[in-house]
Amino acid sequence: VELVLTEAARRFLAKESLAAGSGARYVARSIARYVTSPLSNALLRGDFPHGTTARVDSDGRTISVEAAA
Repeated sequence: VELVLTEAARRFLAKESLAAGSGARYVARSIARYVTSPLSNALLRGDFPHGTTARVDSDGRTISVEAAA
């Protein structure tokens, strides 16, 4: 599975990481919370067959992880 983050998702993760505090731990926690966990759950459900591209996007309030069209 290939993972693609939109610019909006990157901005959201940066904002959330800074809001939580400074340092690499906060960045790692934000990525785990908003990207890794939802992606893992989707993979276990079979939402991303082999060779699929997962697109991570944000509406400014949350992150979505879905198969790219």
